[in-house]
Amino acid sequence: MNYYNYNRFVYKRKNNKYLEGFTKRLAVVAVIFILMFTIKITYTYNGNTVLFKIEEYYRKDYTQTIKNIVSHSNYISVFSNNIFQNKKEVFKLDFMPLDGQIIKPFGEYVDPNSKKSFFNNGIDIEVKDTYNVLCVYDGIIEKVENTKDNGIVVTVSHKDNYKTVYYNLIELNKDVGEEIKKGDILGKVDKEKNKSFHFEVMHSGSYVDPLKFLSNR
Repeated sequence: MNYYNYNRFVYKRKNNKYLEGFTKRLAVVAVIFILMFTIKITYTYNGNTVLFKIEEYYRKDYTQTIKNIVSHSNYISVFSNNIFQNKKEVFKLDFMPLDGQIIKPFGEYVDPNSKKSFFNNGIDIEVKDTYNVLCVYDGIIEKVENTKDNGIVVTVSHKDNYKTVYYNLIELNKDVGEEIKKGDILGKVDKEKNKSFHFEVMHSGSYVDPLKFLSNR
């Protein structure tokens, strides 16, 4: 092989290597471009599809569906009943155990005769024409005490750690452990012996003002 032909062979071989490398690079770029374009189209299509579905559900009229649920099921009534059943009843008094004027309110007061300060654990109601003492709330007779100064004292236990205490009774219609309903006659008070009737309300061992539980206040 002469020198001229040898140079032509070497030059052609170099060109072929350069062309081969360029072709490979171009193929890689083309593959990457096609892949990116495919991903973009797929993402755009899926995105538009999701948005289209959301808009379709948003604009759909559910009026008939709601009517069918209300007319053919009792879900709403059951739900309402559960709410009312789970609603906690509040301790409220519809009346005092004895009709009459309150002559000593709950809390501190000054005795007009001795001028000393005292704390009244309950309220004192003036005894007039009514003899019957009524239970103010459903409960159970917890304790009965026969005292010298306060006559028969009855403690009635109620739910949620409430108790009511009735003083100055001369008769009792119930025994310890018996259930008693709101409005039942608990006993009688002697207006000749007692000018006032003492009534207390306790919650979790503490004295509270009975008047604050009156529902009509």
